[in-house]
Amino acid sequence: WGELHGAVLADPSGDPVTVRGVGVDVTDRELGRRRADRLNDLTGRLANVTSASEVVEMADRAVRAFGVGIAVAPGGDPVAAAALAREPIPGGVLVARPHPAPEPLARVLRDGDLDHESTIVALAAVAYARAFSFETEVATSAALRRAILPDEVPEIDGWEIDVHHEAVDDSERIGGDFYDALRIGDDLVVVLGDVVGHGLEATHQMSTVRGMLRTVTSSLGADPAGILAQCNEIFERVCGRGAPFATVLLAAIHLPTGRGRVASAGHVAPILRRVSGIERLTIRPGPPLGVVPQTTYPITDVAIDDGDWIAVFTDGVFERRAEIIDDTIDRVLAQLDPSASASEIVGLAEITSLHARPTDDDRAMVLVRRCGSSL
Repeated sequence: WGELHGAVLADPSGDPVTVRGVGVDVTDRELGRRRADRLNDLTGRLANVTSASEVVEMADRAVRAFGVGIAVAPGGDPVAAAALAREPIPGGVLVARPHPAPEPLARVLRDGDLDHESTIVALAAVAYARAFSFETEVATSAALRRAILPDEVPEIDGWEIDVHHEAVDDSERIGGDFYDALRIGDDLVVVLGDVVGHGLEATHQMSTVRGMLRTVTSSLGADPAGILAQCNEIFERVCGRGAPFATVLLAAIHLPTGRGRVASAGHVAPILRRVSGIERLTIRPGPPLGVVPQTTYPITDVAIDDGDWIAVFTDGVFERRAEIIDDTIDRVLAQLDPSASASEIVGLAEITSLHARPTDDDRAMVLVRRCGSSL
């Protein structure tokens, strides 16, 4: 690259007669500017990458222009070295596989100037470590969920229990949604909860809260208000000081009669399907677990007759950005087929809200339907 710097010379009358100037080689400046632009662009793109392999591919493409390539060391062992300079570079990637460098950039390599390549490797190393941690957290959370959530729900003559659970893939948005269904004598206790927060911490907290609820339910039996009150009292001792609070809804159903009792710790009200139509159950929720000590939780009685069903769910099923959740629920209920499954309800909530972007949250629903047979 070159630039011309000069001036037009004029005669005494002011007429131009000649041009005099010099040509300047600005190759180094232009190369430096282009490399800086490339590094700035790479920095921005690496900041949003969540896949370790994508980090390597992106950095590899960036340094190929300089005549080298990047690859992860065998076995995932983080090793960094400049293959051309044989100088160690801190980070978690390996500079390897020399490539022919196009002119005029090849001259940079022959001169031994690896500053930009080293910068790329350093940027990639940081992004690689972050992406690897991200992927590890996703895998750990997924494994923990599989170990915690029930593999199956009770099979009860005259009743159907349908579950839909859908977790987000983003580890930073992985929530603490959980569910459970326990048969205790002639009663069925359905639990649905959501630990506040996201990420691996929320998954661990979800495991603790679910275990606490199971233990207290096994001790107290089908007493939704008593279960929530006792869990609230021991919340800090079990979950730790400052632990994220949890919203929980408990529904205890007496299977022979269909009489149900519902209590809520700050959780959204369930949907009830009757012969007369589909509606939202009116409840009086108490505070979430871990917020207000020594509190009580009101009970709402409900009758589930033959053909009726009750569905409990987390807010991620209906919550949409820039939209009131009650409006979304009302719109879905207006179009809902009474015979719909939990998965069909979740799917309907999604397709009826195409104009409003869903939130990045887990979605869980447990639907209990009375089929007509008695115990």
